[in-house]
Amino acid sequence: MILIGCDPGVTGAVSLFLGRSLIGVKDMPSDEIVTEAKGASIRDLIGGPKEHKKHRLNPYRLAAVLREWSEGHSVILLREDVHPRGGQGAVTSGTLMESVGLVDGICAAIGIQIEKVDPSVWKRAMGVNDVKRMSCERATKEFPMWRDMFKRVMDHNRAEAALLGLYGVRHLSQSIRFE
Repeated sequence: MILIGCDPGVTGAVSLFLGRSLIGVKDMPSDEIVTEAKGASIRDLIGGPKEHKKHRLNPYRLAAVLREWSEGHSVILLREDVHPRGGQGAVTSGTLMESVGLVDGICAAIGIQIEKVDPSVWKRAMGVNDVKRMSCERATKEFPMWRDMFKRVMDHNRAEAALLGLYGVRHLSQSIRFE
């Protein structure tokens, strides 16, 4: 049985478990999209950025990763069950929910079973909270051979994907046989 831990979102990550062992961690594949800013011609006169840069999840590259990881195996993808939070802007919430929809759609198309877990549930069980450094430190402790993947605070999404996968291995093992 293959288990994939998924911290969804453009800056998220996925982790691959074969049985009870972590064997892969990858950032979510994304593309930078550059668009012309509103009033770009006026900005030539007054200064300021003439273009906007944003990132979007690349569904084709994500599908390739998930296909490669799942080939010839029974697979469960354990995805953090994210929801828009108060204080998040509409664009941020929309981008997050778009990424979640892409992950779910790709899994459905490939035939990967999806299980969802609330962030508060798996984080409590794994002894972490919303402090990014804490997730990196815990992942380094659980997976010392992978410590280079979790050494910077900005690697917290990789750490959370790995910890989420480990949560799945530990807590889904009652209903699913991990070899």
